[in-house]
Amino acid sequence: HARIALQQQLVQMRKAENMTQNDVAKATGLSQQAVSRIEKGTGATIASLVKYLTGIGYGIELKKI
Repeated sequence: HARIALQQQLVQMRKAENMTQNDVAKATGLSQQAVSRIEKGTGATIASLVKYLTGIGYGIELKKI
């Protein structure tokens, strides 16, 4: 369930920035196919996820739970 929630959140954040997958690809240097895989939860590395988030104006914050 966490994977689905993350996928949905990524798409929602991208759309909130009025960006298409192609916009993210251009902003990050990732291919559109890579952007799609990140949003589907297949084949995303930590590095590609960080690039994706940076490209849409977000980052990752680590905090103790």
